[in-house]
Amino acid sequence: MHCSRFALQDSARCDLGRRTSWRQSNRWATGSSTIRTRCSVRFVASCRHAGIRLLKNIPKQAAELLQRPAILPSIRQVKRLPAYLLLCLLPATFAGCAESGTSAPDASVPDGAQTDGQYRPDVDVSVPWHIGSADTFEIATWNIRNFPSDYETPRLVAELILQTDFDLIAVEEIADESAFDELMSMLPGYDSLLSPHEYGSGEYQKTGFVFRRDMLRIREWSLLFVSESYTFPRPPLEAEFYLQSPSGEQSTLWAIVVHLKAEGGETNERRRRTACERLSAYIEQRTAQGLGPYVLLGDFNDRLDDPPSDNVFASFTSHPDEFRFTTEPLAGRLYSFVPARSLIDHLVFSSGWFPRLENSQTQIPALDRQVEDYDYVDRVSDHLPVATIMQWQ
Repeated sequence: MHCSRFALQDSARCDLGRRTSWRQSNRWATGSSTIRTRCSVRFVASCRHAGIRLLKNIPKQAAELLQRPAILPSIRQVKRLPAYLLLCLLPATFAGCAESGTSAPDASVPDGAQTDGQYRPDVDVSVPWHIGSADTFEIATWNIRNFPSDYETPRLVAELILQTDFDLIAVEEIADESAFDELMSMLPGYDSLLSPHEYGSGEYQKTGFVFRRDMLRIREWSLLFVSESYTFPRPPLEAEFYLQSPSGEQSTLWAIVVHLKAEGGETNERRRRTACERLSAYIEQRTAQGLGPYVLLGDFNDRLDDPPSDNVFASFTSHPDEFRFTTEPLAGRLYSFVPARSLIDHLVFSSGWFPRLENSQTQIPALDRQVEDYDYVDRVSDHLPVATIMQWQ
């Protein structure tokens, strides 16, 4: 199914009558600041809906409130707090309020730290997982496990996207389109495309792209292998992007996001191997037609460092002159799937990318260990984003 980018309207339908998820963020100001107030007072995550629960151990309660993700309470919620608990929280209340994303001085930013200019929103570059810069082009994949994990997950994911500062992100396991809309409303300067597929039951785990609108725009997109649901439980989503560098140079790239069959066993392994064979043949055919360059990325649910007898990626790795996994140097050393400490999220590039990949690097920000304000695995995802960073040429 192909839909021209120019035929799509906000929340409209493509020519085939299928609901598109081409999302415009124009309802937010396109400036470089995220206008949203934060406060260092940490309140119980459920306070918006149920009020704040009083615990017997008041010092412990105050400590727990200060460790929770930032939520600005209403006056009604503040009135529910006993006076002695308010006294515990008062210093943090007046010390921590600020606007997130503004250019106002922040004591947490060390001397010499800079925020990027024309092509970047204001972000705190002192955070350990800040990766993007005005000098590089970043492509990432991120399985955001059954998004959203709770009602605050959209805000947490938006903050991480702004802080990691990636240019193009392939996302997997989007299980709630309304929550995804909420996420995009908190990302000024970003657009998105979400796959329209559903399971037979009407449920779904969608894939998609989140990308910077000042660099990228979609010309067309399609779902691949829609009649091969056994091999592809979630059809791959392909998109052609127009890319504009900071210097104004324009080019085209093709991206395919995948979420292959999960779980172990010979049967599921065979399904993933067949999927890789179909994908590699498809990209070879398209490249022979003069299209590309291609990047295939997503949750492959398999490891690159498996022995040859069990390795599902042979159709790619046996053709090093045509394909390159940028995650290969990390295999066996770093992980993207936290529970199993395994690297199963990958990026594979066609030969048209090889010149740019010469000076590239691939990183996996350790959000499961570096995020301190909340439990990343519990509240965001059991996968970590994986990103390849290339210098602009």
